[in-house]
Amino acid sequence: MLNLLTTLHASHNGLFYRTQLHDLLDVAELLRESPGRLESATTAHGSLIMWFNPRSHSLVNKHATELLLATTTFSARQVPLLHGNVVITGHDGHGHLDSLSEEQFQHLVNYEPGVMQARTLSRRFARDHRQRRAAFDAVHAATLPPWR
Repeated sequence: MLNLLTTLHASHNGLFYRTQLHDLLDVAELLRESPGRLESATTAHGSLIMWFNPRSHSLVNKHATELLLATTTFSARQVPLLHGNVVITGHDGHGHLDSLSEEQFQHLVNYEPGVMQARTLSRRFARDHRQRRAAFDAVHAATLPPWR
């Protein structure tokens, strides 16, 4: 019998879910992507992996981006903006997926960026939203019939 891994699903809707998964195929299914197309970021201390779909067209996942900031050496200006769903798993010393400990889980769901980090991220989130909206408007304006 396979062990279930306790993971954190940072949903695109801004909520966190504790999920039980078997392996990378389950991570890919949750992210709606094939395993070979998933991308990941390993935390600075190497014990966590953040899995995401790089081609997600969803809005920025603010909470997942904040967690990437919290667990890596990126600054608020440098951290990649993650979009869509993100799954966070543990990582054992042999390079295999591992469960999150209760301590890791609690640290992740209770993390809040500092005031300056939050301000910088807020500006970046707003800029990303404006850029995506402008691109969306441009695509749809091109498909409208001309006025008569």
